[in-house]
Amino acid sequence: MSEHLLLPNLNDCNTKKVVLKKGNLGHNMTNTELIQNMHAEASTKEISNTVNPKSFEESKNLARQVGNVAKVTLKKLEAKTGKK
Repeated sequence: MSEHLLLPNLNDCNTKKVVLKKGNLGHNMTNTELIQNMHAEASTKEISNTVNPKSFEESKNLARQVGNVAKVTLKKLEAKTGKK
């Protein structure tokens, strides 16, 4: 039920064996992380539909802006709850 992927170790150029489990990424995320991810994706889509970026570069900048908003939101939540 898992796939194996060999990744180079950048420190000593050896390879590491990493086990990637099939399934939903959400299984390894907390409810807060899932909700925040969904909010960031929905926000990106809504803003993209409004702004209508014409190039990949504009789309990338838009996604970064939304990512920064999500980052600030997470930092505020962590500050209020004391959790990381």
